[in-house]
Amino acid sequence: MSQRKQHLIFVYGTLMRDEINHRLLVTARFVAEAHTEPCFEFFDLGHFPAMSAGGQTVVRGEIYAVDDQTLVRRGIVSLLSWWPYIGAMVR
Repeated sequence: MSQRKQHLIFVYGTLMRDEINHRLLVTARFVAEAHTEPCFEFFDLGHFPAMSAGGQTVVRGEIYAVDDQTLVRRGIVSLLSWWPYIGAMVR
């Protein structure tokens, strides 16, 4: 059996453990708690939050290892576009 490629993603808000949308990560492997450098701004988009570079906010979140199938099936693939940027700023 071949091993699936794993991607590290940083999640925050409702995707974190014990939150309402964590069920989307049911097949993901928890790696660590993490936080960013203080360089983001949060926005309220109604049903969900968003973040953007350029502020002074530390974002607390979690890192998960997920496979391609989970990213596509769960609609999480859009998070990967942030990873190269956030990855440099997560501790």
